[in-house]
Amino acid sequence: MGCGDSKEDMGAAISSVKREEGIGLIKGQTRLHPGWACPNHPHVQSYFPGDCPIDKVPLVRTGELTCPNHPQVGATSVGNCPICNEQVAKVEEVVKKAGKPIEELTKEALVKAEKK
Repeated sequence: MGCGDSKEDMGAAISSVKREEGIGLIKGQTRLHPGWACPNHPHVQSYFPGDCPIDKVPLVRTGELTCPNHPQVGATSVGNCPICNEQVAKVEEVVKKAGKPIEELTKEALVKAEKK
């Protein structure tokens, strides 16, 4: 998945992970959104870090909330992660606790997910 992925594709991917891992219903509604966007082309959004396909500028993190276990999940409201059902937290808190930038945390989470 990358720039231009549809919300339906992301929803299907999350549903697939939830089924495979036996995760139950989400306790609270969380408004997911693509967590990354091009600073020069705001309409270019992605659920994962990467580069803008138009001008190759690195995408920047958007949103204030993320899952501590799945930093690729972006949220605009308080709720639970659709993957692990843990409460989302402020990006700054997750970064401070981990001692790593959000981009590095996200890449590590994606590499870990690919190995499963």
